[in-house]
Amino acid sequence: MSHSDALSDFIDMTMSRFLRDRDFRLRLLAEADETPRETAYKIRRESMIAAQRRTAS
Repeated sequence: MSHSDALSDFIDMTMSRFLRDRDFRLRLLAEADETPRETAYKIRRESMIAAQRRTAS
């Protein structure tokens, strides 16, 4: 593996990690304004979508 490949992989990994962290922080801020019922509904809906994706592929 050349240096440029390793650097490219590192940059890709760092960017994806930064975006995941940013999304997580934004989600926490949004959930701070939600009621527990709204949060539970959203978590349940997202888990159902994830399960459907797993079974579809």
